[in-house]
Amino acid sequence: DGLSSQDSFSIVSQLKGACEKFQSAAVVSLNQPSDEIVALFQNVLVLDNEGQLAYFGPVDRDNLTAIFSATGKDVDAAEEEAGVGSVCDLCLNGMTDDHDVDA
Repeated sequence: DGLSSQDSFSIVSQLKGACEKFQSAAVVSLNQPSDEIVALFQNVLVLDNEGQLAYFGPVDRDNLTAIFSATGKDVDAAEEEAGVGSVCDLCLNGMTDDHDVDA
């Protein structure tokens, strides 16, 4: 079944603390983490459906919205204003729509 969101948050928080303490980096693979967990990271790497780099950089909703909504998905102004949807949903929906257009 996997970890609960609370357990995942706790583990990632502890990992972040260890990385800061030892001035090191960690590579973590998460399946659709919550925004609270994503916010613990300095940078995020997003791969597309084919395993190619889609994004690498800071966790910044505005930047990610600009990048992934440019792939073909129109962002409803009300949704954007309300910040509806997780960062993961934003990335996944942008790539899925782009993939569907190419198919």
